Amino acid sequence: MNSAKHFRLPLGLLLLDGIGTALLVLGITEWVDATSLIAESWQFENYQLTMIVFGGLLMLPLFLHIFAFIKENSRNNRLQ
Repeated sequence: MNSAKHFRLPLGLLLLDGIGTALLVLGITEWVDATSLIAESWQFENYQLTMIVFGGLLMLPLFLHIFAFIKENSRNNRLQ
């Protein structure tokens, strides 16, 4: 019998990934483009890089969840 588990994406991780993606895209857009999408009152020195770093950090838990699932599944497949 196939004992492979079904992969499920937790809603919380999807929300974190969506917010992280939005921050990452906004940060890259602000860094590359001359137009400003962020209000001046929210801007500070190197705010673009801060948005890029925090966006990437917010996307990391979903990546680690997927990686752990793949690692566990490959280990279970080797044992069979």
